[in-house]
Amino acid sequence: MTDKHTPGPWHVVTGAVYTGIDDDHDVPIAYIDREPDNGTRVDERDANANLIAAAPTLLEALEMMTEHASETYPHFECERGQADIATAHAIIKAAKGNA
Repeated sequence: MTDKHTPGPWHVVTGAVYTGIDDDHDVPIAYIDREPDNGTRVDERDANANLIAAAPTLLEALEMMTEHASETYPHFECERGQADIATAHAIIKAAKGNA
């Protein structure tokens, strides 16, 4: 199944998140509002943008980890490990809009 989101990698430029089609074209993914009146700081805006920009890579890593966890790490066979895997699957579903 293909992902519905814009493929990564994404990058941040002054509080906005972009994906590059090529070296000359950036496509905006999100603009992070910084409204001084509501207390948002520049560093907070930039941190939020960095977290959003990391989302495709984080999703891919979580998918890979859950796919191989039970095979590679025997402790995931325990009840707690299985609960962790179930939580990871729920997060993946939510990230893909299937929650």
